[in-house]
Amino acid sequence: MQINEKLYNLGKNIIKILAFIVLVGITIMSFMYQSHVSMDLNCLEKVSFHHNRIWVYIFLVLLMGILILAKKAIEHLNEKFLFFMMTAIYGVIGVILVLGVGTDLRADAQLIYQAAVNFSQGNYSMLNQDGYLHMYPYQLGLVTYERILLKIWNDTRVFFLANLIWVIVINYVLWKISCSMFEGKKYLHNITILVSYLFLPQLFFITFAYGMTVGLAMLMIAIWGLMQYLKKEKPFFFIISIAFTALSCILRSNYMIGAIAISIIYILNALKNKRVQGIVCAVITVAVVAISGKITPAWYVHESGIDIGDGAPKVLWIAMGLRDESAKLGGWYDAYNKDTYVQNGYDGEKSAEEAKNEIVKRLKYFKENPVYAVNFFQDKIESTWCDPLFESIWSGPVDSKNQQLHNKYLKIIYRESRINQLIADGCGAVTIFIYFFTAVFILVSFRRNVPTVWLTGILFFLGGFCFHLLWETKSQYVYPYVFMLIPSAVYGFYSVLSWIKKRMEIKSEEY
Repeated sequence: MQINEKLYNLGKNIIKILAFIVLVGITIMSFMYQSHVSMDLNCLEKVSFHHNRIWVYIFLVLLMGILILAKKAIEHLNEKFLFFMMTAIYGVIGVILVLGVGTDLRADAQLIYQAAVNFSQGNYSMLNQDGYLHMYPYQLGLVTYERILLKIWNDTRVFFLANLIWVIVINYVLWKISCSMFEGKKYLHNITILVSYLFLPQLFFITFAYGMTVGLAMLMIAIWGLMQYLKKEKPFFFIISIAFTALSCILRSNYMIGAIAISIIYILNALKNKRVQGIVCAVITVAVVAISGKITPAWYVHESGIDIGDGAPKVLWIAMGLRDESAKLGGWYDAYNKDTYVQNGYDGEKSAEEAKNEIVKRLKYFKENPVYAVNFFQDKIESTWCDPLFESIWSGPVDSKNQQLHNKYLKIIYRESRINQLIADGCGAVTIFIYFFTAVFILVSFRRNVPTVWLTGILFFLGGFCFHLLWETKSQYVYPYVFMLIPSAVYGFYSVLSWIKKRMEIKSEEY
């Protein structure tokens, strides 16, 4: 066996083993518990844990029962009809949601919107040293996106309507990704469509104007381009992949994890096929993403005449992700990054040095108190990955922040209520389905020679898990990683059905 083949197998198996261990752990946690973020925003992301209610298991059995009992009907459904039917339902609900909420935003979303308005009026004060965007220049891509939308319609509802369109694009591209993965298997294509629309956090994130949805749409198109390029080797698809990868990272810097995942797939493919072409593709992807990250800040330096700088050093977020010194759960946002940067006179070097000292102090404390360390990271993982709503409703309009709701049914959803809890239970069933059957898919992939590119979503998820294990965390940040697992989960579910069918046929032959 040649060295490149050994490296390929080693790399592929490391990804699978690590992802399997993580998914088994999260599946067990999700099967037992839910994390919940209080809708009382005066408490600011107060996280609690509770055992799953019986409804989670009822919804899970119903979901699998329908997919099994209606297998023939689902197989014979026209894919286009199913997609457009689900899209029409989503569209109606989405429009009701957009029209039923007020136009007020809050927190970072409000500051980014205000920056977009100010910049369009020639006011660049938020780029000054004490300004929001001087501290967080990575938000400038999102500011630019919102400036474009506000030229179409000068109302914050334009962000919600755009998100609705992007959600439909995301689900459409996921369907096309499933078609590329499971060519000719209509049952798998149709289940992918159904589960993508049953993933309700994405629906509720329509009213969250923070770039997550549009960024995910860009990354999904990039991954589709990756799959087409590896299958057809046409440069057009490679250009599509790197262009949309760069766009996703400009809009939300967290999607650099997706860029890294795509680059690793290129490298693994190069090792497998013994061709240097994949290495070149990976290098170009990383280079384009790195260069594109500099373009937006450079443009605003030119437009405003203000030297922006690099902003608050990223190591501050790692220090914050390891802290446990506020009323919030350990590892969640506690303003440490902002406070430290301001207290050090906006000096990046001094702030970074203080953050490194904080990290060393925390790691030493973890080493001296191993039981505390285990509990700290367990709570951090559960709070991040076991929230079935991923803060999607919490991130929307709520009464406690004077954000209006014009629909009485929405008022029930956007507050602590039985309906809110039932929605969470239904979403809990869907996330357990995704986690568990993705773990099954990984087991199956050890026995079947699945294409390397099928691991893209799993690699993206694994990167997100490792990132938020150390970085500041919120459950709202991780929904894209879970959503991208849907095709893998669908294949895992199908593999279980096929195995059961085969076993039943063998038993019937014995009798």
